[in-house]
Amino acid sequence: MSWRPTMSAGDQLGLQLLRAVRSTRADWDRYENAWAANGERYAAQHPAEPGVAAFRDWIRGGARRYRQLGGRATLGFALVLWRRR
Repeated sequence: MSWRPTMSAGDQLGLQLLRAVRSTRADWDRYENAWAANGERYAAQHPAEPGVAAFRDWIRGGARRYRQLGGRATLGFALVLWRRR
């Protein structure tokens, strides 16, 4: 969902927007890089665990989708605070 529809979602629920902070591309890059590094580290530390090869493939696929297949242009996050009217 893009920024405007996200911000208007509260109105549709009878909420008043108090504060909203959106992530920057650098914020999202840090998040995604940490996610991939943590997954790779876990897989390296647990090589004999059942399913770890599939897990590693899933982590690498996610990193590829983010870095090479348009994830950087479409993903983001926001911290939004609403209150009841």
